[in-house]
Amino acid sequence: AAAPTSTGRDELLLLGGNAALSGRPEDEARLAERPLRAGRFSHGPEEYEHPKAAVFRLFGNLDDIFDQIWNATVPREMQLGDERRWVSHHMIAMRDGAKLSTIVIRPTLKEGERRPALLSRSPYGPTSDEIAALFTASNGYVAVIQDQRGTFLSQGKFSMWQNDGADGTDTMAWIAAQPWSDGSVFSAGISADGCGAFTQMIEAPKQLRGQFLMLASANAHETIFPGGAFRQGLVEGWMTSMSLFTRGKSLTHTLPDIMRHEALSSWYDTVEIDAYLKQVAWPTVHLTAWWDIFVGHQMRAFDGLRAESHPDVRDEHVIFVGPYGHCELGNLLSRPHVSYNEAKAWVNSFGYAMELFRGEHGSFRQKARRVNFFVQGLYEPDGLKVDAATFGRP
Repeated sequence: AAAPTSTGRDELLLLGGNAALSGRPEDEARLAERPLRAGRFSHGPEEYEHPKAAVFRLFGNLDDIFDQIWNATVPREMQLGDERRWVSHHMIAMRDGAKLSTIVIRPTLKEGERRPALLSRSPYGPTSDEIAALFTASNGYVAVIQDQRGTFLSQGKFSMWQNDGADGTDTMAWIAAQPWSDGSVFSAGISADGCGAFTQMIEAPKQLRGQFLMLASANAHETIFPGGAFRQGLVEGWMTSMSLFTRGKSLTHTLPDIMRHEALSSWYDTVEIDAYLKQVAWPTVHLTAWWDIFVGHQMRAFDGLRAESHPDVRDEHVIFVGPYGHCELGNLLSRPHVSYNEAKAWVNSFGYAMELFRGEHGSFRQKARRVNFFVQGLYEPDGLKVDAATFGRP
C-alpha cells in the first residue's frame, strides 16, 4: 500500500519508496523537497553513484584494453594437459551482436562421434567454471565455459543477469550446431552463475536437458529488496567486488540502474522465473543450505517447480540442503563437524546430478530422496549430534 501523503523522503526510504510510485502529485512534490542524503537513494531525479565508481571513471573505457590482452595471449586451440582433451576459444555472437568469450573443452572424439555439453556461464572467469571442466573429466562431456556478458573478456554491458536468459539460449543454439554436439545441453552454476542459469527457464531452450543449480536465487527483486528494504551490504559489496571483472561497469552502470528500479516492474521480467515455471520440461537438481544467503529464494523456486513445471518432470526435481552454503567460507575451520556435513551435501548433490545427466540410476540416485537435508540441533564437543542423525531424507 502507498505511504500516507504526509510521509517525508527519509521515511519513504525506510518504507521502500512505494509512495513515490503512487502517481499522486503530492507524493512527487514531497520527494523533491529535500536533497539526497549520502549513501541513500530514491526515485527522484538525482542519480545514485557509489563512491568507488569515480575510480573507474578515471580510466575511461577499459573494454579495448581487455580485448588487446585476450588477442595477445589466448591461442585458438591447444591440448589441455594430455592428448585426451582439447581446449579452444571462441567469440560467440549473440542476437544483438555482442560477442561473448567462450572456452570449449572437449575430449578427443572419433570421426562422427558426438557428445552432450555441460554449459557453465559465469561472471567470475575460471573460479567457478571448474564445474564444467570437472563434468568433462567425469562424464566425457564437452564443457562450454563462457564469461557472462560484460565480464572478463566478453563484450556488452554487465546487467546482473538481465541478458542471461537470451544469451544462454543463443549459446545453446551455437553448441547444437557444432560438429561434436549431439544436440543436448545441461547447465550448471553456483551463486551468481546459478542465478543466471535460473533465467534460462524463461526462454526454455529446446536443447536444455537438465540443470544443476547451486546456492542461487531465482527471484532478483526479492534478493535485492527483501520485504521492500534495500539489501545494501550484499548488493553494494558484490557490485564493488565485481568492479574489476566488469571494467568498472558494475559500479558505474549496474548499481545505479538497480537503484532506479526499487519497485517490482517490467524491468525485472527477465530475472524473475515465477511466471515461466510451467514451461520447464527438464529435471533440476538444487543445492542450498539453511544459512545460505539465497536459501529462501531457492526453496521457493524448488517448491514452484515441484508444483507447476511440466507434469512429466515434477517428480524429478531434487534438492539437497546443507548447513552453511556461502557461509561455509567463514566457518570451515571453526566447526569441522558441520563442515563435514556441508561436504556431504555437495558430494551427494554432485553425484546425483552426474547420474541424472547420464541417464543412470546409480548409488547416488538410489539413496537420495526428493528432499535431502542437514538436521540442525545441539551437538556435543566431539561433533556428534545429541538426538538424531545429521542428514535427513524424507
